[in-house]
Amino acid sequence: MKRALLLLALAASSVACASQPTAIPVPTVLASTPTATAVPALALWVGPGVPDALLQGALAWGIPLAADSATATLKLDASTSPSMSSGDWIYALVAPFPTIMDGVSLSQLRAVWDGESSEAFSSWPMWMSSSTLSAFTSLWGTPAADIHVEAPDRLLDSVWAAIPGWAIVPFESLEPRWKVLTVDGQSPIRKDFDSTVYPLQVRFALTSSTTRLAPNQLPPTNRDASKLTTVIMTGTSALVREIAYQMEVHGIDYPGRDIGDLLREADILHLSHETSFDPACPPPNPYENRFYCSDPKYIGLFDDVGVDVVELTGNHILDQGTAAMLYTLKLFRDHHIAYFGGGSDLAEARQPLLVENHGNKVAFLGCSAAEPPQPLAGTNMPGSNPCNWSQLAEQMQQLRARAICRS
Repeated sequence: MKRALLLLALAASSVACASQPTAIPVPTVLASTPTATAVPALALWVGPGVPDALLQGALAWGIPLAADSATATLKLDASTSPSMSSGDWIYALVAPFPTIMDGVSLSQLRAVWDGESSEAFSSWPMWMSSSTLSAFTSLWGTPAADIHVEAPDRLLDSVWAAIPGWAIVPFESLEPRWKVLTVDGQSPIRKDFDSTVYPLQVRFALTSSTTRLAPNQLPPTNRDASKLTTVIMTGTSALVREIAYQMEVHGIDYPGRDIGDLLREADILHLSHETSFDPACPPPNPYENRFYCSDPKYIGLFDDVGVDVVELTGNHILDQGTAAMLYTLKLFRDHHIAYFGGGSDLAEARQPLLVENHGNKVAFLGCSAAEPPQPLAGTNMPGSNPCNWSQLAEQMQQLRARAICRS
């Protein structure tokens, strides 16, 4: 089987949005006492641990910078004390995407930081920006580990060039080439994330010893769960032969029993279904080599785990003929399941699928590069989208141009 899939996240524009300076209201400074007749001139000092997004937001205030903290009337810095104006910044432990390890405990991570770990990963270079190093030094103390410091815009490429390796980055710096590792089982990209027990966060406070600030001058956090979209791509599905036989024996929901909760967590659940559904499909035979078809009742499995998007680039979707594929497309529409990479004719098969969720736009493009016999769509024939690389490149450019940053 050969197929090609292109997933274009127009919410990649949300990555661009996240990299913009955080919008922070200009501090409202009140007189320190009711009888005060003047407010001291403002001078801002920004601590070395302040992340770039928060720094850029503070610089946008236009307040003159103090030469040092002693001469400042306003101080923006990491803090362990409650403050009238503070925000908890979420960080992520990340590694290059092909990293096998999925996570560590906080005690394991702290042992690496303190130079006391004997784990295999303790020899991995640990990377971070200078501001992140300063922030976590204030939290955990001076590291005994060899920390590699790199500019934020070069950090990803540097870690990839030094595989195996890992890094700590602010949540807003995440992008697809990072794999987010769990810490104590918590991941900031998961829907069940609990910030109250997550250890990789630093409080930043805006304070002054000579003036009083109005509340809520800093954003409460850099992670807004209402703007988070989770896409899960499961890979190939073919409800035939042995798996179909087991579904007949154990129930239609059998393939999803162990992973259903994870799949249902996704905002957008994708799979590539290799075969067509057909009311005339014969009973499954686990000893038969051909794919044939799937019983229409198996669509109940898709409903159970919450499939949102089906890819039609597999090279067996026409095994049961064009009528079965047209029936399958109607079945998907009836169950409110979107599809791409194939269709009722060539025009539909070439169309990208756009899905919007939480203000993020995700576009799916797919094509089939299967060897003959190719199940390809024609002018008046259903099938897969034949790969046309120049056309796909043009479509991707058009889709990127439509990306919109949403507040």
